[in-house]
Amino acid sequence: MPYTDLANTSFFAFTVPKFQLIVDKDVAVVQRCYTQGQFDFIRSCRHAGMRIIMDLDDDVWHIPPHNPAFDVLSKCKQGFVECMKIVDAVTVSTKRLARVVASSMKKHPVPIIVVENRINKKLFAAPKKHPQLTVGWGGSLSHQGFKGQKGTGDLGIIEGVITKLAAECPDTRFEFAGAMPDQSVFATPNVFQRAGVPIAEYGARMPVWGWHISLAPLTADEFNESKSSIKMVEAGYCGIPCLATHSEPYQRFVGFDSELRWLLCRTEEQWIEKLRTLIHEPAMREELGRRMRTVTDKHFSFDKRHEGWDKAFAAAQGCR
Repeated sequence: MPYTDLANTSFFAFTVPKFQLIVDKDVAVVQRCYTQGQFDFIRSCRHAGMRIIMDLDDDVWHIPPHNPAFDVLSKCKQGFVECMKIVDAVTVSTKRLARVVASSMKKHPVPIIVVENRINKKLFAAPKKHPQLTVGWGGSLSHQGFKGQKGTGDLGIIEGVITKLAAECPDTRFEFAGAMPDQSVFATPNVFQRAGVPIAEYGARMPVWGWHISLAPLTADEFNESKSSIKMVEAGYCGIPCLATHSEPYQRFVGFDSELRWLLCRTEEQWIEKLRTLIHEPAMREELGRRMRTVTDKHFSFDKRHEGWDKAFAAAQGCR
């Protein structure tokens, strides 16, 4: 929620637009717009003299079939394009996503600004650690695979990993927050399911779950390549290491500290061996967690002014 750290900004959420709340603003930032109603709202704001920025944080043109949003959003690709045609600038969270949007907007060029995700520490609770060594994964239903098909989706990458190490390390606690892997993973008593939380409460909840190690598996598909390194950023805020798939989003994060490259995994064997190492080597675990915190503080937090939003507002206000 960047508005909490940007001066002279406000946030509004409504079902029926209340223009009296917003028309005195210079710029409106809208997110993921693709319906006729959203298009009409953007057009009305323009008629009122406002500049419009549309924010997009996912590659809506390459949603995988196992994603719950596939059926709905796959039919709305042109809706996203139509809304972007009438805005003054588009913001995206990664360079890869910027290229995807640019490709879709070739006939209707619009300024596309990369505004990376950064963590607002004021909205996140002080991190805590569970008395028992805990390995955790958290995420929405979009990370689950096809129903009844073990080993699919992002969680499918670590199902075998957790099954093996949970049996091998009975004193270690393994948690899944939100989406669930295949039920076979819960065969041992040290694997737990934690209920998901409302988005508005996530920052207050996630840091106090007490994890010592975080996991961030991603399948190799075009949709995931446009994602940001947000799971590593959150782990970095908590000062814990995050094992992640060797993919473009996480290469971006570890690129700021070469020692963190060890955390990237290409095969199930690497996931198993590296997670086993982090479980049994507390000094290494703590050192990698410290390095993660340093990268998050320096490059992915609102501790400094966000030049991406500065560029986005300048682009929107300078285009007419």
